[in-house]
Amino acid sequence: MSIISTSLLASLLVVASCAPPSVPSAGSRVQVQFCRDALGGATSIPVPPLTSNFNGASVALTGELAVINDAWIALDVGDDRHWIPIHSVLLLTETLK
Repeated sequence: MSIISTSLLASLLVVASCAPPSVPSAGSRVQVQFCRDALGGATSIPVPPLTSNFNGASVALTGELAVINDAWIALDVGDDRHWIPIHSVLLLTETLK
């Protein structure tokens, strides 16, 4: 690999790692997967990241995204708005269709 292509690759990697991630916009349909330990569900057996129930308990919440920032995710589910601390979130899945 030439010096120019090596430095170009290194520059692209730096730029890519500094770019903010794209997040779903308000009004998007999303599912929030909670950290298992935040729910008291930390266990030695594997729990799939996309499951909505574990051991009879709900580990996910699905609704319309109202607000997302560095501290909270607000999710509208029916007539209720749920404020979820961002540190309790394992995964946020956006429905694209």
